[in-house]
Amino acid sequence: ATDKSVVWESANSEVITIDNGGNAVAVEAGTVEISVRTNDGGKTDKCVVIVEPAVIPVERVEIENVKDGEAIPLLKGESVNLSAAVYPADATDRSLVWSVSESAVLSVTQDGKVTAVGAGTADVIVTTNDGGKTDRCTFVVTVPVASVSLDRSSVAMKIGDRVELIASVLPEDATDKGVEWSSSDDEVVKVEGGVLSALKAGEAVVTVRTSDGGKTAECSVNVAENVYPVTGVTLDKTWVEVTEGEEFDLVATVE
Repeated sequence: ATDKSVVWESANSEVITIDNGGNAVAVEAGTVEISVRTNDGGKTDKCVVIVEPAVIPVERVEIENVKDGEAIPLLKGESVNLSAAVYPADATDRSLVWSVSESAVLSVTQDGKVTAVGAGTADVIVTTNDGGKTDRCTFVVTVPVASVSLDRSSVAMKIGDRVELIASVLPEDATDKGVEWSSSDDEVVKVEGGVLSALKAGEAVVTVRTSDGGKTAECSVNVAENVYPVTGVTLDKTWVEVTEGEEFDLVATVE
C-alpha cells in the first residue's frame, strides 16, 4: 500500500493511553477498546484490552499504640480493642487474621477485640493473608482477690493455748493470695501465720488482710484465766494424842 500511516485511539484514556506509534500504557484497572484507522481509506480494526488491578504486596504489619517489649496488663474479664496498620498503605490485600498463643489466658475476635480469660502471660498475634507478615504484643492477665473469710468468727482460749485459723481467699484462681495477720492486742493474743497464742486473760480481735485489694476478715478471741481443779487434800498428821485443854496445829495441803 502506498500510504500505510494509521491513527490510534483509546476509547477511555483514563484506562489506556496510546500514542501514534501504537505504544499503549495501562493507567488503571478496567476494560477499554483500542482502535486503529488507516489514513488512506479509513479502514479500521479494534482490540479489547482488559487491565487487571496492579498487585501491591504487603511489606509489614504493625499493631498500633503498643510499645515494643512492654507487656500490657489486664484483669480477668477485661477487654481491649487492638488495631493493626498494614504497609504500604495501598497494599492490594490488607486482610488480617488475629490469634493468641494461649487460649486459656486470652481470646481474640477477628476485629481485634482481646478479652482476658484467665491468669497468665500470652501473646496476641496478627498475620497478613498476603505474605504472612506478623506482629505480636504480650499481655499479662491477673485475677484480683474478691474476698477473704476465716473458718471461725470467734474463739475461746485459755492462757497457753494455741489455735490455728484458716483463711480462704476467693476466687480460687486469684493471682496473689497472700495475706497478713494482726492482733488488736498482742499482749492478750499473738498471731503468726494464722496460729494464735493466748498470752494473758482478756479480749482481742485477730484480723486477716489480703495483700491484693486489702480485703479483711476478723475473729473475736476471748482468753480466760486458767482454772486448776482440786484433785485432793492431805493432813500433816494421820493421828494425834492430846490431853484435855491442850492446843495443837494441823496443816492441810491442797493438791
